[in-house]
Amino acid sequence: GTGGPGGSGDVTGSDGSGGNPGLDGTAGENGASPTTSAGASGPDGNVGVDGVSGSSLGVVGGNGAAAIVLTSGSNIIDNQAGGVISGGASGGSGATAGNGIMVASESTVDIVNLGLISGGVGTGAYGINNSGTVTRLVNAQGGTDSSALTYKGNLPVAYTMVLNSQASYGQLAVTNAGGLTTVGATTDLGTGLTTQKFSNVITGVLGDLITNHGASHAFTLANGVIGMLGSTNDSDWDMGVLNFGQDLAAPQRTTLEQRNYGVR
Repeated sequence: GTGGPGGSGDVTGSDGSGGNPGLDGTAGENGASPTTSAGASGPDGNVGVDGVSGSSLGVVGGNGAAAIVLTSGSNIIDNQAGGVISGGASGGSGATAGNGIMVASESTVDIVNLGLISGGVGTGAYGINNSGTVTRLVNAQGGTDSSALTYKGNLPVAYTMVLNSQASYGQLAVTNAGGLTTVGATTDLGTGLTTQKFSNVITGVLGDLITNHGASHAFTLANGVIGMLGSTNDSDWDMGVLNFGQDLAAPQRTTLEQRNYGVR
């Protein structure tokens, strides 16, 4: 079944508590996952339970839980502005933090992220860890106001970045990328979106995995405004925006430098 959109707002999981004393090397239990569902919508505001902390007697801390675990079926996650989906923190050294969203191999999901999705405090966690299929990812997380959305695994079939301003625009930092993705962008600024470069909109993805980069694949953002992807190292990508209407009306900007819009 297809889950419906989640609401906005944060829900914070409990912090890790001290593990019971025991023999050295005895593993502490992992934090429980608050959401494990097939075909259910993961609500925004989910925060994974923190791992149990190790004690001074050598008990190993537990792993943090994922905030949302999708095991099978078709799913929808709608994280609106102000919403937070965050994995649980690790319980200590040797334990891993929880992912924000964990997508299993038999699961398909459509994700809209206008808020914040992140792994928990600690190592080994990502905002989205995808072993299944992300059919669409719309992302506004990034810019100077927030860190990029971290992502591991199979690329979304379609990825759309939201361009609000230099302080707020979609950035996707990818590890172990697989599959192919087609990239787009959207903005509410319309013809007010000026000629500029949005840096590092995608990192860690080779050009062979992106179906539409470069000047030959420019796409329309508004009337007289186009965008295109460019890279200098075939791995980290900038989004160049050209507003021809404004530029043609302003003689001081008639020469568009290549570095400003990242076309290789």
